[in-house]
Amino acid sequence: MRNLEAGGEEFMVLLHYAEEPAAKEAAERLRRAAESETIALSASKDLRCTISIGCYVAGPEEANWREAVVEADRALCSQAGRTQSRS
Repeated sequence: MRNLEAGGEEFMVLLHYAEEPAAKEAAERLRRAAESETIALSASKDLRCTISIGCYVAGPEEANWREAVVEADRALCSQAGRTQSRS
């Protein structure tokens, strides 16, 4: 059976008052949790998922949350383009 990559859903997690090390740790915990799950499709087939996560830490000077969302999206795209999780 060949590996199939398909586009997925996009989600954003906002961590209030989180600094970069804490944000990266939370992202890694989320990635590990998602990738540890297996969904049984049938008696002989399982579905496993991988996720890409980008982190962006908005400073207190950034009052425009829309700009922060754009920067977070850039971080995600940058991360997804560099590495992909492998099971």
